[in-house]
Amino acid sequence: MPNSNNKPSNLYELCDLVAEAIEIQPKNYFQDKWVFNAKLCNGDDACGTAFCRAGWITALMETEEHNTAWWLENRNDYIRTSAQSLLLTAGIPKEAINNLFYFAGIDSPYNDAFHNANGRLGCDSGTPEYAKAGADGMRLFMAQYEEKLKAAKL
Repeated sequence: MPNSNNKPSNLYELCDLVAEAIEIQPKNYFQDKWVFNAKLCNGDDACGTAFCRAGWITALMETEEHNTAWWLENRNDYIRTSAQSLLLTAGIPKEAINNLFYFAGIDSPYNDAFHNANGRLGCDSGTPEYAKAGADGMRLFMAQYEEKLKAAKL
């Protein structure tokens, strides 16, 4: 589980770390679940835990190392509440946060890159293309809320 020694100073930097982590570790990114066993969604060559964007936000802010079993046991409410509260305190609208976190929202501009012209998933999880789509969605969110994210000190 990545735990950066160089903690971000604001939410914009944190979101940038999330986008970077998603692209660097595509097999540890799965937008359809808060947290998931990476081997189950991305094959035997994946390791540890796969996170969605909210999961990555929470994991990168954790001060303790946790194993996959801990994350799977404590996942949904902990991750959702932790990540959501960080963004809400920055003044990000709840609808925008939900659009960023919830994969099912095909209408969400942050998830458009996942879908092909027919509205179907255009790439498989664990692939660089899937990770790029996830990171691109995060960067679109960052561009839209850059001022608020940079003003929110951690």
